[in-house]
Amino acid sequence: MDFYSLYSECPSIMLGLSVGAGLIVYYLLEVVRRPQLTCRRSEWRRFLETHLTILQEKYWPTPWCYESHCQTVLASLLRLRLPDITYKREVLQLKDGGQISLDWLAGVEVGAGSPIVLVLPGLTGSSQSEYVKGLMLAVRHLPARCVVLNNRGIGGVRLMTTRTYCAANSDDLEEALQYLSSTHPGVPIVAIGISLGGMITGNYLTTRGERAAKYLTAAVVMSIPWNMVLGLSSMEKPLCNLLLNRYLAHCLCQLADSMSYQLAGDQHKWNLKQVMKSKTIREFDTQFTAMQFGFRDAEDYYLSSCLHDKLDRIKIPLLCLTAADDPFQPLHAIPLEAAKRSSHVAIIVTARGGHIGFMEGVLPTTYYYSDRLISQLLAAIFSNVDQLKQIRKEADNFASAVFNNIDGKLESDDNVDGKIESYDNDDNVDGKIESYDNDDNVDGKIESYDNINGKIESYDNINGKIESYDNIDFYDHVDGKIGCYDHVDGNIESSKKVDGKIESCDNIDGKIESYDNTDGKIESYDNTDGKIESYNNIDGKIESYDNIDGKIESYDNIDGNKANETREYDNAIHDNVDAATQKSSNNSEDTEETTKGEKEEYNTAELKRGVGEVS
Repeated sequence: MDFYSLYSECPSIMLGLSVGAGLIVYYLLEVVRRPQLTCRRSEWRRFLETHLTILQEKYWPTPWCYESHCQTVLASLLRLRLPDITYKREVLQLKDGGQISLDWLAGVEVGAGSPIVLVLPGLTGSSQSEYVKGLMLAVRHLPARCVVLNNRGIGGVRLMTTRTYCAANSDDLEEALQYLSSTHPGVPIVAIGISLGGMITGNYLTTRGERAAKYLTAAVVMSIPWNMVLGLSSMEKPLCNLLLNRYLAHCLCQLADSMSYQLAGDQHKWNLKQVMKSKTIREFDTQFTAMQFGFRDAEDYYLSSCLHDKLDRIKIPLLCLTAADDPFQPLHAIPLEAAKRSSHVAIIVTARGGHIGFMEGVLPTTYYYSDRLISQLLAAIFSNVDQLKQIRKEADNFASAVFNNIDGKLESDDNVDGKIESYDNDDNVDGKIESYDNDDNVDGKIESYDNINGKIESYDNINGKIESYDNIDFYDHVDGKIGCYDHVDGNIESSKKVDGKIESCDNIDGKIESYDNTDGKIESYDNTDGKIESYNNIDGKIESYDNIDGKIESYDNIDGNKANETREYDNAIHDNVDAATQKSSNNSEDTEETTKGEKEEYNTAELKRGVGEVS
């Protein structure tokens, strides 16, 4: 029987076989891929490539469940059969009267000096969340003590104050680390943050700097929304993403309702009844989170929570695991370019995995891909503590090269995109940063300046216009040109700057002090009596000088002989014009030194293609 006859007699069977064969081919060619590791060539990258053998393998997502939303939803459902983990609870009292709990994994025989693994769950997660239980089962064989931090009001912990938790605040994490370090001195601590827990961990690493390096040996974050603004926008797209959004908002409302004994009442900034009506995460954050933590609105909260532009502030080795098809985070929002420049922040991207999914194999069991990867990493860290010290030293040197000015010279590290990461002016004796382009600045514009006394001189907003200057001088920023000067007595000196030259200054009495014609030479000055004092504007020779005592000494522009007339002039105004001109000149001369780093091979196009054809 030939193929045509078989198709004619059994069209349904043949159609099913054809579709099945097509799906198998698609799965093998587009779904099964090796994870992509993005990091600068460094000790940390070599460490990961040497010890994480899982990176040399292909990730085989569950064939019947590789779509991102299926991975996200079913990963937790399939783990519902896992029994509850036995913990030993320790309640930690916080400085503001609140409390959190530290749930220690029980039944593990380790020594008193064993390392500590601190796990931070996600949005409404606790020590008994399915993904936390799976991770605990995967790492319990390691020679380490595992502990889960339950946030305020979570996992049976009573909410003692009106404050809860959010992605932009890591105060509770810092107190927990201080406690662990004081009760277990000299013990290596590795933090593992999942989803929101990863954002809190990232916030701690980017805001605490040296203190974070004091308490933590290394850190891992998984499935974090790097850019909360883009992440929430992605979560609001219909249909599946929006359904997940609404489900999480429902969970948040339930959590808030369970804490009504603290959160209800007219004395609060928020109205709990209105909070309970929230249908999306953005509505909940607008009605509750932003108000509780002092943000203007939800957008302000999301901007403050973003980590994609702050990787250069991290001072310890960090490994980040994320999926290219995570519905909470678009692929283009993952800071791969920043990771390419970093010596100690590595990002692993899998083509599939969803959000906290990473199921693998035909029949997903207790352990998922993420569990195996984290287990391998922790085993490598605890077995190579001395090597980690060298990696941490490299990380500290990298961070110092970006943000510190030791010798007053240009500080610029591996700049693949040609943007200045940090630099110091020529004569910086106080070691302060004179100017830098913050973190992962895609527009290459100068973000801030620091003058000699450490005060902020200027900011450059998104469109490159001058926004503000130090409190001594005030500038107009309507069109990006310098609009006015304020000299030492606080009076406004008006000026206009059309083509980069100073056109005019107005002193206290409103009289015109100077004009600069099109050729850049000084044309005239108006002294205190309002009369025009002529200056040479033809041959460029100087007609007058202002000596040390503030008097104008007139000179002849032909032979340089001193004239008989000496006129007094307002030296304060003259100096103010000079200072303003010098500042304009300094700001226009950007010194840029870039060291081109090695190119990382990251096939973003293939990842997008692999995701796009399924989603």
